[in-house]
Amino acid sequence: MLRGRKAMTGVLASAVVLLLAGCSEDDHARERADDADQQAWMSQMTAQFGDGADSRGGLGGRLIASDSGSPAASGSMQSAVAGRYDLVAVCRSTTHVHVTVRTFRDVGGDVTRAGATLGQVDVTCGTTARTTIDVPSGSDGLVIEATTADRSGRALFDTFILDPAPS
Repeated sequence: MLRGRKAMTGVLASAVVLLLAGCSEDDHARERADDADQQAWMSQMTAQFGDGADSRGGLGGRLIASDSGSPAASGSMQSAVAGRYDLVAVCRSTTHVHVTVRTFRDVGGDVTRAGATLGQVDVTCGTTARTTIDVPSGSDGLVIEATTADRSGRALFDTFILDPAPS
C-alpha cells in the first residue's frame, strides 16, 4: 500500500506542477513586465536624486512582508561622515511608507551596535519627503529602515542622503 501512495503522490505532484506551469506563463510575463517597470522607476529616482554631486548614497527596494511582521526593508551605509544632511525619500505602489535613519557602531567582526535615531519621515507615495539629519562624529555608518502596512509585496521605496539644500 505504501508503494501505491508514493505513486499516487507522484502523479498528483506532477499534475499540480503541470497545472501551475500551464497557468503561470501569463503570470511570468506579467511579473517580468512589473519587474522592468519597477527597475525603471528606481533608475528614474536615482537619476533624479542620487546622481548629483550632492549625493552621499542611499538605498531602496521592495517592501516584502516577513512571517514575523509588517513589510519592511533595511540596509546600511558603511561610511558616514559627520555633518548635516538631507534625507530624501520617495515611494510608490502603496499609500505610505515610514523611513527611519539610525547610526551604528561596528564593535568587531559582524557585530554592530544600534545607535541614535537621527530622523524619521512618513512618506506619502507620489510625493517627495525631505528631512534633515545630523550625523554625529564617531558613528561607523547609517542604517536606513522602511516599513509599510501594505502586504501586497509591490510597495517600493528609495532613499537618498544628500548635502543639505542651500537655504
